[in-house]
Amino acid sequence: DPSTAMIAIVIIAIWKSVGFQMVIWLAGLQGIPVELHEAAQIDGANRRQSFFRITLPLLAPTTFFLAITGVIGSFQVFSPIYVITGGGPRGSTDVVVYHIYTRAFEAYDMGYAASQAWVLFAVIFAATLIQVWYRRHQGEDARGAQDAAIADLKVAVGIGQPLADAQDVHMRLDPVARPGAL
Repeated sequence: DPSTAMIAIVIIAIWKSVGFQMVIWLAGLQGIPVELHEAAQIDGANRRQSFFRITLPLLAPTTFFLAITGVIGSFQVFSPIYVITGGGPRGSTDVVVYHIYTRAFEAYDMGYAASQAWVLFAVIFAATLIQVWYRRHQGEDARGAQDAAIADLKVAVGIGQPLADAQDVHMRLDPVARPGAL
């Protein structure tokens, strides 16, 4: 059925890519310092606030990477269409990459197929540039929040504050030490 053929291809493409995306997101989650969540909990933040103010902003670069690779991958769907539908029924799954393939290797019109491939490259490149531009302009807020959270954590544990003297260094390294122990 032409109305459901593309839906089947989309489901297959999502199923194919979801494992890769989950592994990358898991790596991004494991890269978030636990100390940030602990500091937020000490400051009185609940789990929801911790998620939206720490986890989500710190996962923004990972999400950005997955968005770019997802867009590029969506433009390059070929295998399921070639194997399952062959561009049909009635051309309902004839996407750009499959059209380039049929033009090059079935119609033997290599020049036209090469020009179509260059246009596809330009579209993918433009989509990537738009995403990078958007990330840079919108990501400045996320980077500012990340820097502020890290600065708050450093102040909470005493990093980044000027040291008064050698005794202050000893006090920070050994919290049990008493004043005048040096």
